[in-house]
Amino acid sequence: MSIAALKNDKEICVRLVAYLENELVKDPVVMVDYQKGTKWMPSRPALSLDSWTAFKAAARKTAEPALSVASQSTPGIDRLFAQAMNMPYRDDQKKFATARERKKNDANALPDDQVDKDPEKMKVHKDLLARLSMASDLFDRLNQALTAYQPLSEGGGSPHEGMVNAAKIYATLARAEKAMIDADRKLLVRYLEDVASS
Repeated sequence: MSIAALKNDKEICVRLVAYLENELVKDPVVMVDYQKGTKWMPSRPALSLDSWTAFKAAARKTAEPALSVASQSTPGIDRLFAQAMNMPYRDDQKKFATARERKKNDANALPDDQVDKDPEKMKVHKDLLARLSMASDLFDRLNQALTAYQPLSEGGGSPHEGMVNAAKIYATLARAEKAMIDADRKLLVRYLEDVASS
């Protein structure tokens, strides 16, 4: 990237998007411009049931053409959102401190004096690992459901482009959340393996 490109904000954005699309070949939907030609969208998409519901309601009420009644009803997706967002793993991020420290310092096993073999603490880690596995599965299923969602416009039966794009964004957010969870799971598994082998 040249100095001239760095001085031009638009050039930086274009190059950054091109770089991300190149790096994320397996995930071609980086983030579409969700408001392009769709003034009806209520806000920036967020990975929550409230945000998803607000998007569907706005698509039904204010979009032209409106979202069909049948496409507004997504009980499977709604249920997965509710389950995923209520998973307690989000409160357990502090428990990754030891595993993160190990990854930062080096890839070898922790020294014996840093490995806590207290059975009660090991149970806490194993319980967390189980919760992370469940959360990863829920976000994977949410991604699949959002990817399969085929919203239609009222009356014509043609795809509702705004909600098609919104569903792509929500699916991308679900994949990103799953990727973070899986990274934490991997660290925790390595930590537990180190504890078991020391």
